[in-house]
Amino acid sequence: MLERNLQLLDWTKDMITPKSLCLSYLFNPMSFLTAVMQNTARSKNLPLDNMSVQTEVTYMNSPSEVSGPAESGAYIHGLFLEGAAWENSGQGQDGYLIDQRPRELHPRLPVVNVQAVPMKEKKVRAQYRCPVYYTTQRGPTYIFAANLNM
Repeated sequence: MLERNLQLLDWTKDMITPKSLCLSYLFNPMSFLTAVMQNTARSKNLPLDNMSVQTEVTYMNSPSEVSGPAESGAYIHGLFLEGAAWENSGQGQDGYLIDQRPRELHPRLPVVNVQAVPMKEKKVRAQYRCPVYYTTQRGPTYIFAANLNM
């Protein structure tokens, strides 16, 4: 709760979106993703109805490593995996999902770049549509489906 308040205080202090935002700290995280889609649609003069959220896992393991705002979309953090783990490849190569490691119940996902793309340009090959919830309790806490490399 304290971290949630600190994030909101930092955001409202200068009225500038943080470099990386913890999605689960928001009261309505889907509205933030909708705003990302709206900004992209307006800047590229595209219809909002044809936009979709696409995720790209970065090499930054902590939000403190984020040096500035994302070139496209927004950086988010605070996501955990269940039943899988994330393997960062070498520089220049994308990371990917792997089997869960022993004694590692909820590995943290690195910082994720959430972008809005036209539906026909969204990556679907070798992608797992991973459901994202803002609490460990599933059901009404569903936010969106992140596409993660397999």
